[in-house]
Amino acid sequence: MKHVLFIVVLMVALAGCTPRPVTIEQDNNFTSSNRNPQEILDLVTSNRPLINSLSGRARAQFSTPGSSERSTVQYGSDRDRSLLTFRNSLGIEAGRLLVETDSVTLFNRIDQVVQKVGSQNQDILLDNGYYAVNMLNVLNPDLTQLRPRRVSENATSWRITFDDNTQMVFDKETYVLTSVQYYVQSPIAFSTYLFANHTDVNGYPLPRNVQILSNDKKSSIFLTMQSYEVNPPGLNLDLEIPSHIRVIN
Repeated sequence: MKHVLFIVVLMVALAGCTPRPVTIEQDNNFTSSNRNPQEILDLVTSNRPLINSLSGRARAQFSTPGSSERSTVQYGSDRDRSLLTFRNSLGIEAGRLLVETDSVTLFNRIDQVVQKVGSQNQDILLDNGYYAVNMLNVLNPDLTQLRPRRVSENATSWRITFDDNTQMVFDKETYVLTSVQYYVQSPIAFSTYLFANHTDVNGYPLPRNVQILSNDKKSSIFLTMQSYEVNPPGLNLDLEIPSHIRVIN
């Protein structure tokens, strides 16, 4: 499974206040299980309906040592593309971003500039304050193509390790996804996703809170999901770039 870093983008370099960082507790103390990994994955998959598209709004708090900033993002996503609209702490629309499987296009509304980069070069956008994650695939991953290697457990959860060393934790009773950890080497790369306070949205379990942690655990993005619409009709993923604006590749 590839490290999912395309579709929903969070703006993390906006001016704002410095509230106390918030956290989600991780589920630990796992021991090796004698259960068949594919059997557990099949059990989880059969109890988690797949979402085709998702839209909504979230508040984001970005925290690093010595600083903490806030922003909001409104998003619409399917499995291949996502359109994000960002507003800073003053409510001003700062930009729109279209993320596709092979490219990312940023429409800077303030400077009236459009920049398009390949997915492999999207760190350029990170340098400008944008961080990309596939929110639909993170919140509701398609598990049918994954290859589980081993399974461990504690009193409340299953932890499945896949061929690429990605780990996913599922609640034994509800089958909700409570964490995902991707294998990355860079200490500053965001690698861990934690989910809490799940709610039922038209039969789909989705978290009210999401925390994304860097590999060294020093940086965090905390999302408060304000609204969800599952499989929204007429999903519009058009950047609506004015004809006079040139796209910079």
